[in-house]
Amino acid sequence: MRAAASPTSRRSCGCWSKHVDLRRRAQDLATSPEPDPAELHELGERLESHIRHEERVLFPMIEEALPMEELEQLATAVERVDARRE
Repeated sequence: MRAAASPTSRRSCGCWSKHVDLRRRAQDLATSPEPDPAELHELGERLESHIRHEERVLFPMIEEALPMEELEQLATAVERVDARRE
């Protein structure tokens, strides 16, 4: 029997599924010969809303849940990924 998901894990799963959906929609629009301006606008609004949610809700939950040492390790890992993208 599986344990019930915590509110934090449910929220983070929701954010991941939104990431997948936003990427899929962006790719669909990017490959469209004539993307609909209304769809582009809607995607922009959804992306902005998602970013604000992460900044105001998800990231503060992570900062509260993890010890400083783990936050520093996470920051280092993110910096390595960012450096590979450049």
